[in-house]
Amino acid sequence: MAFDPTTGAQWPTLYNLTKMLDPDGSLADIGKVYTYTNEVMADIPYKEANGKMYHRITVEDGLPEGTWRSLNKGIRPKDAGTLQVDETIGLLENRAQADVVLARLSGNIAQFRKEKGDRIVRGLSKQNCDVLFYGDVTTYPEEYHGFAPRYDSLGKKTDSFGAFNPMNQVYSMGGSSNCTSVWLIGWGDPVYGIYPQGSKMGIETEDLGVIDVYDADGGVYRAYAEHFRLSMGLAVEDWRYVARLANIDVTATLNDALLTLFLNNLIDMQHALPDLKSVRPAYYMNRNVKSYLTKLAYLKANLALNIGEVYGEKNVLNLNGIPIRQCDSITLTETALS
Repeated sequence: MAFDPTTGAQWPTLYNLTKMLDPDGSLADIGKVYTYTNEVMADIPYKEANGKMYHRITVEDGLPEGTWRSLNKGIRPKDAGTLQVDETIGLLENRAQADVVLARLSGNIAQFRKEKGDRIVRGLSKQNCDVLFYGDVTTYPEEYHGFAPRYDSLGKKTDSFGAFNPMNQVYSMGGSSNCTSVWLIGWGDPVYGIYPQGSKMGIETEDLGVIDVYDADGGVYRAYAEHFRLSMGLAVEDWRYVARLANIDVTATLNDALLTLFLNNLIDMQHALPDLKSVRPAYYMNRNVKSYLTKLAYLKANLALNIGEVYGEKNVLNLNGIPIRQCDSITLTETALS
């Protein structure tokens, strides 16, 4: 099934899938907690992988070339070269444990356990989003391959898989230290999340009841326990639907020239994506950068940068109708790309 960019239908997001795990809706709050400071997690459409812990895709390394033909002379058909890539899936787990006595002393055992669980979910969200942008299977094979290792140099043509990859998809603000990035991602058929074949996507929870727990000294005590599990990966079938603005020096003094360069780069990124109408694009940036853009939208008259309704959501900061999202996993300490 194709992804519908107008409604986001067909491929549900992690929040939708989390709610689907329990018919009575008791897990609905988990999706809200999970996407709290990393809004990207509410945008990613998910597709069931064609393997247990991997998803095999076919990447094209160009377009097929035709032949200019003369009358009475034939042609030799040519097709584009392709490469099969296995996108890996990572497994992230944790457990919430609460001393039985402490939980009972709280006066509300259910609320006490929920607060413990929410902290676990926020931690999983942060770890997963870190990997989404910076995960590198060549260094940490138990994770999955994120965006940064795929778009890790200016004018790059091949990635670590050997595929024909980013050319003119990585832009620079010219910074050399204290750097961060802004990403533009076109979610849908070209770029999406994956989960293991035959499994349920979302944050799976298992209430273990009261179990024996051991402290650091080997002592045992009784505790309420709940197990949390997340399985996901990232598939990029068409590298042209991701653009990165790198080398943004967060300590640089902003002036009109730097501001113009920044906005021009953001607009250039939109034109780097082949077809904005076939996907649901969104910008992602650290809260520091988004805070600056929000102030700019209020202080300066700018027809392109404004606050309005996008994808049915009101009061959304956007550039030419593309939402600008906050993602705290995008760091302010990136190494400058060359």
